[in-house]
Amino acid sequence: MTKIIDLGTNPVLGRLNAINRKHRLRSKHYKEIENWPDSASIDVLDADALTSVDHYPCQDEIFVVSKKLRDVLQSVDDDVVFFEAKAGDAVVFVVAPVSNSDVMYQAEGFPPYNKSGYSILSASNLHVEDQPDRMFCPVRNSRFLALSDELVQAAEAAGVVWSAVDQIPEFIAARPHPYLILRGGYAAASADIINITSVWPEIDESPHPLGENARDDKFKKEPDEAWNALLQKETNDSLFARYASGLALPSVTAALDDDCAKSKQKKRWREAKAAQFMSLQGVPAVGTETKEHFENAGVEATFVQTSLHDPLLNETRDDLWILQPTHVVDWIDWSKSDVGLRFSGIYDEYLGLHPTEESYESTIPVVRVAGSNIVLVHESIAAELGDDKGFYMTPLHHCFVSRNLDDGFNATR
Repeated sequence: MTKIIDLGTNPVLGRLNAINRKHRLRSKHYKEIENWPDSASIDVLDADALTSVDHYPCQDEIFVVSKKLRDVLQSVDDDVVFFEAKAGDAVVFVVAPVSNSDVMYQAEGFPPYNKSGYSILSASNLHVEDQPDRMFCPVRNSRFLALSDELVQAAEAAGVVWSAVDQIPEFIAARPHPYLILRGGYAAASADIINITSVWPEIDESPHPLGENARDDKFKKEPDEAWNALLQKETNDSLFARYASGLALPSVTAALDDDCAKSKQKKRWREAKAAQFMSLQGVPAVGTETKEHFENAGVEATFVQTSLHDPLLNETRDDLWILQPTHVVDWIDWSKSDVGLRFSGIYDEYLGLHPTEESYESTIPVVRVAGSNIVLVHESIAAELGDDKGFYMTPLHHCFVSRNLDDGFNATR
């Protein structure tokens, strides 16, 4: 069997700080990272292991190695790219992907997958039969790397200390989290057309919610400057940005797209009318049934009534309510998370989220994560929010990492 290594179990290191789009370092679809900061750092969880092994499993599930293993990798393939990062007093090396292909895993039965992408949640006797096309490559839908025989032999000859194994007897991907992300399922539960029906409230300047962690190659100007320019515009993106910043919103209504085949129009409206969740360009709205469910469960929130119109059938539903939870919490450590940003500073995708320890202990029914449009619902009241009502609730621990281009989830839909 092909040797594999686990990038995340029993982590020696924590998360890579202040680097956005870390999914590039996990994905086989690697895109060159520009402007790697000299201040890049990664938390140390096991100082003893840091001095005794050459591969460092980490919470970001990226490939991080010692100088010895870096030299071995370079001797096998001198095209490999490394990025330096501080780990306490030591320097470690983050390894960029070298292959645009992967190999398939083998396991007992059919391993369950997460709802944020295509990653395995658990598996028994996971192993790999095929050899990678380069010295290493991802094992499909997992946090494992498959190693070529050439690399394994070179590492052995150099005295590299790592846990390269033939198989993983029992694998569990993540510690369960008690909160789920409020999300919709059907395509009809997302309105792309937002109509502003009141004057835009005046607001003060507000810094980018990610602060110094708002790093992205796409930025053409300072993040705070980009964010403030966005907040002052009268656009749908500004509506999202104001919601994420906790600022005053104008009154809005929503409409479905008028580009829909005639044969699908009635079905789309049935789904849109039945859905108890609607994303208004990333601003969450719920139906009256869900509003009452939340109120009966003691949810503290402001509900602002709005409507959805179908221009093709000339139908309207008025039983939607923009949801603004009273409890706004700092439960996501943005310095350690992975967020896609557009050139304007608006959130494109959430590609990896790092919850704080405090969040695991809370029982508040519904909260909004500060600096975002992420609304979290406690598992104690989430059971009533099923797929049949237009929800596609994602457990928070399913969103720890993202590997493929279609992992994560779109922040504005």
